[in-house]
Amino acid sequence: VVAVLQGEGLANLFLDSGGSEVIDGGQTMNPSVGQIVEKATAMGAAEVILLPNNSNVLAAANQAVAQHSRLHMVPSVSVPQGLAALLAFNPEESLEHNLEAMSVVLETVISLEVTQAVRDTLLGGEAVHAGQYIGLLQGDIKATGETPEGALMAIFNEIVTSADQIVTIFRGIDATPNASQNVQAELVDLFPGIQVDLIDGGQPHFHYLASVE
Repeated sequence: VVAVLQGEGLANLFLDSGGSEVIDGGQTMNPSVGQIVEKATAMGAAEVILLPNNSNVLAAANQAVAQHSRLHMVPSVSVPQGLAALLAFNPEESLEHNLEAMSVVLETVISLEVTQAVRDTLLGGEAVHAGQYIGLLQGDIKATGETPEGALMAIFNEIVTSADQIVTIFRGIDATPNASQNVQAELVDLFPGIQVDLIDGGQPHFHYLASVE
């Protein structure tokens, strides 16, 4: 299994979770079709499953799959989706079984992203000013905030409703450990007993990636 992503922490997490290789790329640095095919063929595996982990990478991933018969794709559009798909992978099962199991699990993950607006813009009918933080839910603008943690909590406040849910927060390179720990503590205060995992993802561009399952 090969994953496209950025961030040392995320790369180590994917490799430690059973992934075979990581291709550096994501929101603003999409790998080329050639890079994807080269990485897949260099592994020497009979079959390779690709996790693009970003909607911007899907086009190149589709072209790479069309060019190489040993390359297959599970269409993850976020890092949390990709990680869930990887955890569903079983090397003792057939390719067909894995492709189905990994694709099905994508629907079980709610993905969040927090980034910063670089210029004034109008998003979803709402004015967003340069420097503001934007919270995205499943790829759509859902909240804005003066801090990345404020934008993240605004979405959590809407979708986290029970201590039975599992929340995973991937801290980006521009987020501070103390601030992310405060978000973790706030969720635990609101829902005693809830599982909130905080991971140093080290990803650029996104202060936070997160999932709710």
